[in-house]
Amino acid sequence: MTTASLPPELAVLLTKYRDSFDESTVTFASKLNPDDHFTTACQLLNTLVDLETRGDQTENMFYNALQQGESLSRTELHECLAAFVFNAEYMLFQFYRQYEIRMNPFLSHWVEVIRDWEKTFGRDFHEGKQKAKTTTAIRNVDLDIFSTRVQLVRGILAGEGVKLGSYSPHEFYVFLANTFQSRIIDVSKFEESLEDMEIYDKPAKKQIEHHSTPEDIKSQTVLAPGATKWEEESSEALKDQLISIIMTTAEDHLPIETVDFVMTGLQNDISVITPNLVRFTAGQLPTTVEINFQWTVKLLELILGHRQLRADPKLSDARQELITAITRLPSTIMPMDLITTLLIRGCVEDVPWVVHGFLANALRAIEYMGSHTATSAHTQHLEQYYYESSPLITPFEGGGIPMQTVERGRAAQAQAIRLLTVFINSLVTKRLMSAQELHFEIEEIGVRYIWIPEARGFWGDMRRL
Repeated sequence: MTTASLPPELAVLLTKYRDSFDESTVTFASKLNPDDHFTTACQLLNTLVDLETRGDQTENMFYNALQQGESLSRTELHECLAAFVFNAEYMLFQFYRQYEIRMNPFLSHWVEVIRDWEKTFGRDFHEGKQKAKTTTAIRNVDLDIFSTRVQLVRGILAGEGVKLGSYSPHEFYVFLANTFQSRIIDVSKFEESLEDMEIYDKPAKKQIEHHSTPEDIKSQTVLAPGATKWEEESSEALKDQLISIIMTTAEDHLPIETVDFVMTGLQNDISVITPNLVRFTAGQLPTTVEINFQWTVKLLELILGHRQLRADPKLSDARQELITAITRLPSTIMPMDLITTLLIRGCVEDVPWVVHGFLANALRAIEYMGSHTATSAHTQHLEQYYYESSPLITPFEGGGIPMQTVERGRAAQAQAIRLLTVFINSLVTKRLMSAQELHFEIEEIGVRYIWIPEARGFWGDMRRL
């Protein structure tokens, strides 16, 4: 990762106070080599850090680059700095907008921005801003800019970054900051993602007690809405209740209280997990992983990781069907996140078989995107998914979004391959598999999709390992 700051001639492009975020993004991206997006993003981050830690020196850099023979007033410089800070954060989001926010390489930066503010001024934005007015300094960056930046980052983490594009830094600063994502954002869930990716160290975990009687569980469990007390439930009635809830997981999102309730019941009576239930889980997997991700992770972790269930010969065939279903999941964000989580937690015995199977199916589906010949529903689903989620194709790909079938497929292919390279890189970084073990998949991506800048960069990086 580079330690250099953004060159002044590029930094100036992000100082347009009354141009929309999208307008500045298009102008900025048009000056970049597509292969250098990550390096440029790192330079953006370094410049933000310089503004906070070496404010006067960095402000002078902006002043010299901006004045172009004309002196700037303090107000004009303040507006330019505000525009740069807001545009820089937006660019860190926009570069990786096609991926889930948890997969953005600058997630830790945003978490730290919020944590630093909350540590000094508390979690409530408005109260914190009032408190900040009585504080002489917070680092070296202007307090008003910094407090507004916190709101922008909170909005990005809440999934509302896409709403910003048509607004200017001026409009956000003056009109939106007080309302944009005013609710408090709990960043602990993002810290857990950073722990899973080994960017943050995991805290020491408390030993989990496994209770064996309903009476022991009663005080530890929050019952699902409508559930009666444990002592009033017979064993069979409780099983029926658990199964009836499980049957809805492909239709409705389960509240976390319900997930905890069902998982506690399953952990204390694993006889509920029958071959039929495992096969049902396998059949519903493509849907449940999208609708009820946390539930899916917990259930698969129990079925595949529980020692007694692993040793049960009655479940052997059904477990294998479930593992096969995992390899056939669509190559979208949630399935990739699911596979990575299961591998990290040691729930899969034959890691290469699962990974190679998943990648083979993914590459086959991606290959046929946009084909004139009839394609499977799986491929058509992926093509639609990636095409509709394709962000700002124009500045990054050099042209508008074409509507012909084949060209539409290429836009979707580019998005799918970008995500697949992130997934493979994650496997290698976490040492779940080596680049040598994934040689054939890496070569196929590099050769077949050499027209995609991220594929070329990925191919080169992997070959150097």
